[in-house]
Amino acid sequence: MKCKHKTNSITINYLSIGDAVRSILALVTLAIVIPILLTLGNGPTFFVAHGLNTLETVFVVLSLVVIPIIIFSIPLVAIKLLGLQEKIVSIAAGSLIGFLAAHFTLQDLPSNLSITVSLFLSVFAGIFFAFLFTLNNQVRRFFRELGPIILIVTLAWFFCISPASSLFLFGSGKNNFIPTVKNPVPITIVVFDEFHTSAILDRNEKIDQVRFPNFGRLAKDSVWFPNAITQSPGTPWVLPTIVTGSLVDSMNALPPNYKSYPDNLFSLLATYYDMKVFESYVSLCPPQVCPREETRAEEFVSDLYVLALRSLFPARLLDGVPELTGKWSGFASNKKFIPNFNKDEYQGVYKVLASIKGRPTNQLNFIHLLEPHAPHDRIYDGRKHSFLSSIPGRKNVGKGWGAGEALSDEKHLIEVAYHQYLHQVGNADRILGSIIDELQAAGIWDQSLVIVLADHGVAYTENRRNPTKNNIQEIYKVPFFVKRPFETMRGKSLHSIVTSTDVLPTIAKVSGFTVPWAVDGFSVFSAEAALRDRLLVDYGPQYKSGLRQYPADKLIGFNGRLPWQVKRFGDRTPLSKMTRVDGMHGSMIGRHISSFRINEDVNSMSVTLYAGPTGQWASLNSFDEFIPLRVQGSLKTHGVKSDSTPATVVMALDGVIRALAQVSNWNGDKGYFEAMLPPDAIKADGNHLELFVADTRVIGEVSLIRVVIPEISAASISFDIDNGPLKEVISSGQKRWDLIQGMGNIDEIKSQGNIVTINGWVAHQNFKSPES
Repeated sequence: MKCKHKTNSITINYLSIGDAVRSILALVTLAIVIPILLTLGNGPTFFVAHGLNTLETVFVVLSLVVIPIIIFSIPLVAIKLLGLQEKIVSIAAGSLIGFLAAHFTLQDLPSNLSITVSLFLSVFAGIFFAFLFTLNNQVRRFFRELGPIILIVTLAWFFCISPASSLFLFGSGKNNFIPTVKNPVPITIVVFDEFHTSAILDRNEKIDQVRFPNFGRLAKDSVWFPNAITQSPGTPWVLPTIVTGSLVDSMNALPPNYKSYPDNLFSLLATYYDMKVFESYVSLCPPQVCPREETRAEEFVSDLYVLALRSLFPARLLDGVPELTGKWSGFASNKKFIPNFNKDEYQGVYKVLASIKGRPTNQLNFIHLLEPHAPHDRIYDGRKHSFLSSIPGRKNVGKGWGAGEALSDEKHLIEVAYHQYLHQVGNADRILGSIIDELQAAGIWDQSLVIVLADHGVAYTENRRNPTKNNIQEIYKVPFFVKRPFETMRGKSLHSIVTSTDVLPTIAKVSGFTVPWAVDGFSVFSAEAALRDRLLVDYGPQYKSGLRQYPADKLIGFNGRLPWQVKRFGDRTPLSKMTRVDGMHGSMIGRHISSFRINEDVNSMSVTLYAGPTGQWASLNSFDEFIPLRVQGSLKTHGVKSDSTPATVVMALDGVIRALAQVSNWNGDKGYFEAMLPPDAIKADGNHLELFVADTRVIGEVSLIRVVIPEISAASISFDIDNGPLKEVISSGQKRWDLIQGMGNIDEIKSQGNIVTINGWVAHQNFKSPES
């Protein structure tokens, strides 16, 4: 029932409760439902990674639709139940519509606008639309009629057209092939993630056996293919390609699970092989062969919450919210109050390794290891150096690298990021060594077929994973090693163009069976692979172009990243001693500060230190699981430099210069600096960090200006916790922080919104890391 009220020249038709809810429905769908379903619809791997079946997926999707509608309808229903006038219903509906309109506007404003301008325009749009909705009957009628239609179309797109629609529309996922395997040798396949070949090479384009000894071991016992190329920049497409031998086109890809690709390595050999499979965020092994672990509700809800925030709000408003890293689950894992060093990311791998000795020789081990994938938070020996997911130099918006807007051009921050990446590659090398050790301890290494490769690489030019003419080699050239049973070509390299489609045909050739479906690849040792001069490659769905021909001459050699890598980090030196060599002041590294003239004018600049080996914590810790190598801070100068050259921060540990960092404008901090210390510089019996700025005002001389580190900013670890009861008992300053079975000290507390950031140190009484 509509009641007409005339006031002067304006006629207002007050809404009934039903019309109000239908109007709310339209903007809830536009502002909330569509952004979330777009993210999920284009990322079905999210559901696969969390192990949801079809019914669970449908339930989650419908819940994401119904719950926001209910939340925004509750005030209107409450008003109706209280018996208030329809005038109040209309005003409440207009207010809610205005809020949703403001939010919708905020999502679509250009990213180069400041936060203040964006919020002002959004609020203005919300108020304007609220009045327009309240006063204009045609606008209200439009949304009353359009709401259900928008919702139906959105759900139809998700369930019938989007990439996620294949979760509901394809067949039963049954494999009908049982081959004859003539030579069931032990098989181990290791697939690394975000791993380009240049990272493990020395200046002579050989495996750097000093930095990566286990890749050196593998190369000595196997055949290395330096011109190996992946055919896609994304895990959800490469893993199905590896296990089916058929190239997956990302434009038409199905979710990476067994129902999508029932004809694959695991289903084909399940009759002959005892299988242990560790899949990271894909589910290609049949459930009867690889029973699924139950999805942890807590992690799923946490990931869904992060995904919703990232879908609903511009990135510039989400400082501190974990990024959707491409791993498809565990988004918030680096934001736990006290980190769990034995994170689940390696537990599945170690379960596979622990099973090798007790199983028959006709065993198949498949490990997809998320190394050296971001976040780069570990060093070569597995210890953590950071609890932060940010990658220095990476843009806030998108996945590209910053350039041109900093005090420098941020290239040095990209070098810091690469420094962390090389350590993560070292951690991959460590785990590879564990795999080789277990196969040798079980007595099956010599007779095994071992294939080690990566699903795709990662670039440190322009964009991390979107290929361009400048970064394509980093993204598509990947490590690829094959060790056949009793290998006769040990230590050799073949320059054939091999790829991910060749894995299954190579296994078939060695084990003596025929793949009963058409494949796109060949055995890596075949004449077809040796004569291959071009490949079909997938540039990823962002280009909407499908597969492209890729000429082989662009793959020969390592003229891109490798010379830069050697220039900045050297080669054939242990990762424990590796430093980033600054182009201007690199000769300072390794020298004692006593060899420089030091200016003690401490009033010339100030510093805020976010992380580093400082305070009592850095002096009384064995660093068994965490080692504070990542030094981050913000420098504010007061008339020190007379030119426009960015200041260089000099980091000395126990009197010896160990790292340099340029000051830049990153993430809105004009004085930001960061560097990685070499692990060997950190000592368990005490560490004294000193900061200086390189002073080059006198021509031909470099002196040091001391920067005093205030005690209140002497931070070793930063924790983010929900703003709750802890806020009542914690105060800033040198307050002792007593924990269960532990101790700690708080140096600084910052409160922003519903997040409290604590800077300080924490340890068990025996100075091991806390468990909870």
